[in-house]
Amino acid sequence: MLSPNIPVMTDLPEGENLQDHVFIPTAVGISQPISYLFEDFGSIWTMIKYYLFGTGLWNVPNFVEVISFQSITGESKREEWPDLQLHFISTALNSNFMSAFRFKKELIEEMSYRDKYRHGFMCSPSLLRPESRGNITLKSSDPFDHPHITTNYLNRPYDADILVKGIDTCKALVNTKTMQSVGAKFLDNKPLSPCKHHQFDTAAYWTCVLRLGVFIIYHPVGTYKMGPKGDSTAVVDSELRVHGVSGLRVVDASIMPWITSGNTHIPTIMIAQKTADMILGKKSLPPEDVL
Repeated sequence: MLSPNIPVMTDLPEGENLQDHVFIPTAVGISQPISYLFEDFGSIWTMIKYYLFGTGLWNVPNFVEVISFQSITGESKREEWPDLQLHFISTALNSNFMSAFRFKKELIEEMSYRDKYRHGFMCSPSLLRPESRGNITLKSSDPFDHPHITTNYLNRPYDADILVKGIDTCKALVNTKTMQSVGAKFLDNKPLSPCKHHQFDTAAYWTCVLRLGVFIIYHPVGTYKMGPKGDSTAVVDSELRVHGVSGLRVVDASIMPWITSGNTHIPTIMIAQKTADMILGKKSLPPEDVL
């Protein structure tokens, strides 16, 4: 990709093929006092318990204690290749939480009905295999100048469709006997004003809600895509050497042609280890020896 005022050694599509995982948090209230309270997260007592005893809320991985991988579409079911992940976050999605995460003030006020329940949790459908692609480009030759990032989230209908099906899955789970035993109630049952032109609780309505803003899971990949020489969409080869440039490799999550159906942390470690072995001339262990 050509950059402003920077000499070009080889013109490659770096910065293209940007992918990320996104999710939408939905609110569930419960009548039983068994969830974490978000306001307790920053209390003095919470700090004392963590620093002195290694216990308490700071010892919890961001309240995410349960996740579920699911195959929603026919292809995914046939291939056993999940396209949806549900994150269950064990604290209420109330005004305190929304303020901390900088929701718009008008939206917080409109959704203040969530505050009726002191305890609750979030059921958050997450898109595992997005079809949308974004890009990242340089604004100038100044290394301290922030780049221009175009995410294009939900640019393809498939992406919104999967998340809407995920919302339906959350609603179905809330209505199960087990959830009803703790007084669970799906709280997002009132139409938001920006989407009132759609019939409430339809696919069109939830798609509109999604376009108000989705959360990201900070898994950006793909902008230095790996591919063979001659692939016009590729930046590095199978040994992660930049096409047309000697002595230069890119070794991180950006080389993934497609995003993984799950967290990118461990796959990125694997990429680094594999590349280290290639540089050192080591042969990789066969899968049966690794396992």
